Amino acid sequence: MHLVALIDGLALQRLRQAPPLTAEQARRHLHRFVETELRLRPTGN
Repeated sequence: MHLVALIDGLALQRLRQAPPLTAEQARRHLHRFVETELRLRPTGN
């Protein structure tokens, strides 16, 4: 759910350009989110 909300928010920000957001910046936000989420997940060990 958090990932969907982030994607939705970034898409809206890209469309409105308020504040301006490049595709590369949006990509970095998504990568950072995924990396953080993966680190928080238990590994099952």
